[in-house]
Amino acid sequence: IQLLDHGNGPGYLYLATEYVPTIDFPDLLSRRSLTDRLKLCGGLMSQILSTLQFAHRQSLVHRDIKPGNILVAKEGSRLTAKLADFGV
Repeated sequence: IQLLDHGNGPGYLYLATEYVPTIDFPDLLSRRSLTDRLKLCGGLMSQILSTLQFAHRQSLVHRDIKPGNILVAKEGSRLTAKLADFGV
């Protein structure tokens, strides 16, 4: 997820990130064949791995990769996976 802004004030820190309009991914998968599900999940995992590779090059470690931190959105006709909650 793209970081848009960050800062602090008296007694608090904040991070502002992009809004991701997620889709119901389990529902989408339930309507696909096994072959299509495997292709879809493989493509999304490739996106997540590219994100992690970029983060590691910046010396960032996620530390909490789990399904709830992988957001799937539809951008045009393409599905995009975004990794949330870096806890930076």
